[in-house]
Formats: sequence, structure tokens, C-alpha cells
Amino acid sequence: MGNNSKEHLFSPPLSFAPSRSVDRGGLFLVLADPHAV
Repeated sequence: MGNNSKEHLFSPPLSFAPSRSVDRGGLFLVLADPHAV
């Protein structure tokens, strides 16, 4: 939501990260983009 590079890195995890924050990328996703969940 600002940096294109960040969106590209969080593109794959964003698919399932919001559903399960217990995933290895989920926790990081929530910490990086809490409003993305």
C-alpha cells in the first residue's frame, strides 16, 4: 500500500497469511501490514 517492492514480497503470503497468522509468513505479514488482515 505504498511500496511496490513490498507488495511483491507480500503477494504470495497475502493469499493465506490473513487466514492463518500462525504461518511463518502470516506473523510477519501481520507485523508489517496489520490492516491487511
